Amino acid sequence: MPSRRSFLCALIASGSGAASNKLLSQHVRASVPLPKPIDRVALVRRHNPRVIRIDPLSPLSVGNGRFAFTADVTGLQTLPQDYEKAMPLCTMSEWGWHTTLKPASLTNASLRLTQYDTYGRQVGYQTSSEGQSELFNWLRENPHRLHLGQIGLCRTGSSNSEIKSSEITDINQRLDLWSGKLASSFKLAAESFTVTSSVHPDLDLLAVNLESKLIGTGSVGIRFAFPYGSPAMQAADWNSSDKHTTNIGGRGKSWVEIHRALDNDTYAVRIEWEGLADLVPDGAHAFILKPRQGINQLSFTTHFSRTAKFESGPSVKSTFKASADHWRKFWSEGGCIELGESADKRAQELERRIVLSQYLTAIQCSG
Repeated sequence: MPSRRSFLCALIASGSGAASNKLLSQHVRASVPLPKPIDRVALVRRHNPRVIRIDPLSPLSVGNGRFAFTADVTGLQTLPQDYEKAMPLCTMSEWGWHTTLKPASLTNASLRLTQYDTYGRQVGYQTSSEGQSELFNWLRENPHRLHLGQIGLCRTGSSNSEIKSSEITDINQRLDLWSGKLASSFKLAAESFTVTSSVHPDLDLLAVNLESKLIGTGSVGIRFAFPYGSPAMQAADWNSSDKHTTNIGGRGKSWVEIHRALDNDTYAVRIEWEGLADLVPDGAHAFILKPRQGINQLSFTTHFSRTAKFESGPSVKSTFKASADHWRKFWSEGGCIELGESADKRAQELERRIVLSQYLTAIQCSG
């Protein structure tokens, strides 16, 4: 009398098609216990990056795949000088490019290509600047990515508004990958700060909530600064103020619209805040936002756009919620890999790299 197992094998061997495959599948499901589902929340959150000191090579970023904001330990871009030679703090979008004007000396100039034999035919490549360095370099450097704007803490009411890294203590910063929220706490002048930063999933918009007694005293505010473009790693030139313009295009009770022009490239920025606050100019290409005295909290959004067609944007709270919903969906759908039960000592590091690579790809390369 043949066994049930040999009978199933005979069915498969006889090529009885879908019916036999279905029967075998049912048998396997009945005899093999299903694996326990991956706890995706635990998987992702055990790799939340944490920062407890200033490391110029390891700033954290928030973004949506088309727009990204890289922050220092304050959750903003307060200390750009400490990072600019390692990992610059930039605000960038997929549309944010700049092209310097072609020098008059290059009018009607044509680049001479270097010819290479390619499978029996000559093909020209842009590989040599000899005798044409000005044109060669202009073509190589343009267009280049543009740092759209620097957003950081500053002092108010003094000639030196810059805050130095030596003044920042008690750093504790954590990026919650599951919600896309960057939470930063630290002390400045012995006063505690908490800063929460997040990017909207569908808009090129940064939302920030900040709390500190120093905000309430009016001695610290938020500085928005706009550079000229540069092909350098920093994507910003802070020493060419005469080559670009920064003008207020509109103003309301709790918002300001800023129009930017760099040669033939333009874009716009809308800053909205909650509660009583003032936005005042700070030189030709910067503004400082500070709440009225006695208010220890400041919430604001900064919306960047290729055009100047803005509507009243989402609030900080709704942006945080939209971000959390987006990232929960991102981590809950699609494939994931968990190595928590592996005995290999390298498993945890490999798992961490997988999770963080997924996050970095999602915030920077999915547009």
